[in-house]
Amino acid sequence: MKEVETLNFIFTILILLIASYILEIAVRKQFKVPKSILSIAPVNQVHRIGKNILMFALLAIVVISFATEYHILWLFLIVLFVQYLFDIIMQYKYIRESREHLINIFFLVFYGLAAIVILYFNPAIIMQ
Repeated sequence: MKEVETLNFIFTILILLIASYILEIAVRKQFKVPKSILSIAPVNQVHRIGKNILMFALLAIVVISFATEYHILWLFLIVLFVQYLFDIIMQYKYIRESREHLINIFFLVFYGLAAIVILYFNPAIIMQ
């Protein structure tokens, strides 16, 4: 049974990553926000440190999920939500003219809706 749950967890994360990649291309085209160095580079040192802490937390959650019997996708989605919220605040405050924060607002809503859909269709994968 654990193998099926692990495969569900991996499949769910892969679907989210593939959907994110495809949606990013479409949303950037729709909002006319070109992908640039501002898309991935932190705006200042505080942003860099915050992004590193949140990325470490995401990786730790994935490792814990595979190393134990607990698949904590809900915590993964919460950290992802916080990461996008942090990026939105920093980008809006320091590089508002790039409009990069609009892309992150879209993905904040996307991952929130994804969490609701996953909870509705497969509550066990989030609540383990």
